Amino acid sequence: MLLLVVFVAATYVPCFRGGFVNDDRMLIQDRALLFSTPGAYRVLPFKVYWWGTPYDADAWRYYRPWVSLTYWFEYQLDGLNPGLYHFSNWAVHLANTALVFALMRLLVGNGLAVGIAALAAVCPTALTSVGWIAGRTDLWATFFVLLFLLAFRAARRTTNRWPHIAASAAFFGALASKEVAIVAPVIAWALDRCQPNQSDSEENQRRPAWHYALLVIPLAVYFILRRIAAGEVVPPSVGLITFLRAFPYLAEQYLRAGSGMLVPLHYNFFADLTWSVPGMRGEAFLLTWLVFLALIVLIVLGLRRRQLWAVGGLWMGVALFPAYGLNRSFAPLADFYTYLALPGFWLFVIEGLRTLASNVMRRRETADRGLAIALPIVLIVFASLTIRRLPILASDLTLWSHMAQRFPLSEFVATNLSEAYHKHGDDERAFRWMMRAAALDSTNWALRANLATYYLDRGDIYGAMPHVDALAEMAPDRYRAQVVIARFYYTADHCSAAVETYRRAFQLGPPTADAVFGFGNALFCLQQYDDAMEVYKTALLLQFDQAAIYNNMGLCYENLGEFDQAIEAQEEALRLDSTMILSRESLVILHLLKGDSAEARRAAQDFMVHNPPPDRVEALAQRFAKAGMDTTSLLHEE
Repeated sequence: MLLLVVFVAATYVPCFRGGFVNDDRMLIQDRALLFSTPGAYRVLPFKVYWWGTPYDADAWRYYRPWVSLTYWFEYQLDGLNPGLYHFSNWAVHLANTALVFALMRLLVGNGLAVGIAALAAVCPTALTSVGWIAGRTDLWATFFVLLFLLAFRAARRTTNRWPHIAASAAFFGALASKEVAIVAPVIAWALDRCQPNQSDSEENQRRPAWHYALLVIPLAVYFILRRIAAGEVVPPSVGLITFLRAFPYLAEQYLRAGSGMLVPLHYNFFADLTWSVPGMRGEAFLLTWLVFLALIVLIVLGLRRRQLWAVGGLWMGVALFPAYGLNRSFAPLADFYTYLALPGFWLFVIEGLRTLASNVMRRRETADRGLAIALPIVLIVFASLTIRRLPILASDLTLWSHMAQRFPLSEFVATNLSEAYHKHGDDERAFRWMMRAAALDSTNWALRANLATYYLDRGDIYGAMPHVDALAEMAPDRYRAQVVIARFYYTADHCSAAVETYRRAFQLGPPTADAVFGFGNALFCLQQYDDAMEVYKTALLLQFDQAAIYNNMGLCYENLGEFDQAIEAQEEALRLDSTMILSRESLVILHLLKGDSAEARRAAQDFMVHNPPPDRVEALAQRFAKAGMDTTSLLHEE
């Protein structure tokens, strides 16, 4: 067992080098102000999962309070250090590995339990849930589901009430982590029915059916809290119409998921449907459904005969059904949907092969020896694939560069890769991918926002203007679009319009760090220095470019006549970024305004050491001359 945990731990160590990727930014970085608010932990259990993000007002009405609280708790410990969040995912995955072993040990014994737990842990399809911070919904849901299965198994074998309480609490924790956990009682029933070495008479003597009825209590509590948080018990996207729309794709989705776990040839953070699209034709569609239905019949017959491999097949089937049959049936396949299904899938495969081999060879020992030889080889291959693919999730740039190789004609991928290059300062490649995305889809407002941002970063308001006009028409109710429009107004010196547009944007979505900083700049432009100062302080909490914020705060203090505070702010800006030439210039001016010629000269000499632009040197020389001071040493200082 210890060797198993060490093996899995070592496999996933590279994930600590990762940063915030994709949804992590909205769920953690953009909610820094919310997490820093006193008493936020009392509010989160009564809010939807995406509360405080642009998805809050969308159709993403998930309720996952436990996961939200883990983000809040880790923010209190270490702020926005991604290493702690990755460590948390890693630790929960190790705990899940131990729980899978503990459960399988009761079913198939130590040897196969180690193999099943190891395969579930290092299978490359677990990569997204472990290596991506936002993938922890599946980690925690699986953790609580496994605890529930162990506790419920114990509860069915005793009259003590504590195992029942533990099972109910674990079931609620699973539901509070991800909605897919609602299938846990079905898995518990199958495990209860198919215990090894159990006769019908033993089962009939056993536990009453009302044990299952007790699970209504945590289910009811969850739905009541969900009603309070989301205003609805069941998401509108869940229903018969959704299922009927998803039904033709079920065979493809299940077979693709199973084949992806068995032979993980590709990493699928994002993938388009490829089989059941309109181009698919009858023979392939019919064959897919025949194989799928044959597997269903096989599993049903296995359950009737109390076969453990059939329990694994049912486990996989019900774990994937909420994703493929209901709420996320419209979504493309992504690896994190499969995490909860992995223990069941490998129980199905390993126990199924063992049973098949023993029936064919009539000697179970021979089958066990074959598995003992094959498992280490498969584990080494899986671990090497996982280690090789973990760097894909290190950053947005590595992720979307990989996806661009997999899906070169996807506008969605091209747009995200463009944004990733922009964040990494490679504007040439960012613009190239923006143009590719625009060629793939000219009606996408997000692309217009990217193009407008590209030109605004260069101060080209005329290049940005047509894209800003398109944004105003295409996305009047989109937060990001309004932020870009506000920035355009500020760049064009229409500061009043910029302030009003920023305020309109903040009504559409939660304030992001860049938008708050821009709002402060617009207020500064209007000479509303006190208001700008308060906005800059908020931007500090959101972890924006702190050197730039302190520089602007120093300018506010300077205009308010509070020179000492202004000097402190500019010195803090230089402590954070010693190349901040604007802060060095401001320090010279502030000492001149205070009448401290010695400090002004010292600051000017420090300013000249950093090779400032000639026009800034000339402006300072004029200030020295106005103060009646000799400028020779300033102009010729090296």
